[in-house]
Amino acid sequence: MQIGIGLPSQVPGVTGATLLEFARRAEARGFASLYTSDRLVWSSFEPLATLAAVAGATERIGLNAVVLAPLRANHALFASTIASVDHLAGPGRLRLSLSPGPRPDDFERSGLDFHARGAQLDALLDELERSWRDDDGVGPKPATPGGPALLFAASSAPALRRITTRGAGWLAGPGIEQFETFSARVREGWRERGRSGAPVLAATCKYALGEAAEENMRRTTRGYYGFAGEDMIAALIAETATTPQRIAEEVDAYQRAGCDELYFLSQHDDPAQVDRLADALGDRLG
Repeated sequence: MQIGIGLPSQVPGVTGATLLEFARRAEARGFASLYTSDRLVWSSFEPLATLAAVAGATERIGLNAVVLAPLRANHALFASTIASVDHLAGPGRLRLSLSPGPRPDDFERSGLDFHARGAQLDALLDELERSWRDDDGVGPKPATPGGPALLFAASSAPALRRITTRGAGWLAGPGIEQFETFSARVREGWRERGRSGAPVLAATCKYALGEAAEENMRRTTRGYYGFAGEDMIAALIAETATTPQRIAEEVDAYQRAGCDELYFLSQHDDPAQVDRLADALGDRLG
């Protein structure tokens, strides 16, 4: 199982310089890939712009972002943007995890219909295939043959359809129980569709190591997930790994469940979090 690390782009007050330092340290400490997320109505850095900058600050580490795809209403422009970032990163480094988007406020602020987001995502996938395949004059063709691998970051019936017909795999949110349940459905659906090989099964786990980091995690979680209610917030705080022992337990659990890639998402913007996580992982890293 490969282990990646999340950039703290969602932490209030984080700077661009800090994100680049995170990326450089992650590559130096042997993490397989970097991850960043997407949200509009928040102080988060835009994920594709972030990865373009990170691509220039690193050389080898893989790049992954969850992108709220239906917010990109100009599908041809989105295809061109992805292809451009793919060139800046170099062939094979970029991977995208497309999400329909769970928060109505992101769509309201964009002037888009939250309830049409599934149809918009399917239309966007059609445009990606057309733009990357045909010589239609829109942007560069991706540096990666066929375009960057696409995962889907949802666990619904439409998500399962997209994963098994149009994607390379699935990115799970935090929680081993959800991963175990839905990954079995992904594997079964993959076989039923007659797909060759196996789907990529990736997962995320939140972490914060050290007292200051744990305090920051609680504050950030309450703000970022304020829409979800107190029960959900309490559950997210409880499942965040805050000790080296919990880090090791998460790795072992996901490895037993057949996870291919596990991303530890930093809940604090101190670049020392990279080193603390690497030290906690020990020989599990790499």
